[in-house]
Amino acid sequence: MKKKVYPFGILLSLLFMVDVFVSISDYGGEQNVLYRNGLLFVGQLVTVICGFYAIRMYGMRSVTGRTLAFFTTGFLSFLVGAAIFSYYDATREISPFPSLADGFILFGYPLFFTGLLLELRKKTISLGKGLQLLFVLFALLLSVVVFYFEIYIPYDMTSSFFVTAVQTAYGVADLILIILFIFVLLLALSYKGGKMFYVWFCFFVGFILTLFGDILFGVYVNDYLAKTGINIYIDLIWRSAYVFFAFGLLLAGMLVASVQSNILQKIAKK
Repeated sequence: MKKKVYPFGILLSLLFMVDVFVSISDYGGEQNVLYRNGLLFVGQLVTVICGFYAIRMYGMRSVTGRTLAFFTTGFLSFLVGAAIFSYYDATREISPFPSLADGFILFGYPLFFTGLLLELRKKTISLGKGLQLLFVLFALLLSVVVFYFEIYIPYDMTSSFFVTAVQTAYGVADLILIILFIFVLLLALSYKGGKMFYVWFCFFVGFILTLFGDILFGVYVNDYLAKTGINIYIDLIWRSAYVFFAFGLLLAGMLVASVQSNILQKIAKK
């Protein structure tokens, strides 16, 4: 299985390095935005394809299969939202924020949360009191950071109700994301170094990067929309998350494929 996973991991890494080069070097001049949006679409599309592969391998009858189906639908929702945002941003006919794009992006968060709840119902996670306190304090600290930077600072009494509602919704979504990645980390640790540990750890890193990008977007939303340069680095943080999401989904599917292959080999020997 390693021989199949490593080449794909290298390809994902190369795709991201090309993205970094195109973004930072301003390759293509006036066409740079088009190139960057195209690379984002490719990265998100690869993630969704890996998700469908994992769902196919697990099947919808298994809990993990349904969990991955919710995750993949969330990534698909992100892809549609990003495509709409890029279209509005390119044509300048409609402001990309807030817009219909935000509806699709925000829809992805409850899908992730629902999928995780399904997985948690089948897995018993036991923690000592010390670790429980540590995770609670960590969650509270991040919640304060998200509330301050994504809800309190961006709040503008002169803004319309719609703008304020969307900004607040992103803050609430990221509060959900904090709970999400903490439980994803707990799931990863519960496998105690097994192969599924790497699957959930990839998801954990992906959600951490997504949260970090969301916080920066909340702080620098006006600079982001004005394309002062900070938008490039925020986009790269979000895009790096897809490398881990795609790899985690692919690895999940390959684990099942490996088990099935081993069973068939044993049957053939008999």
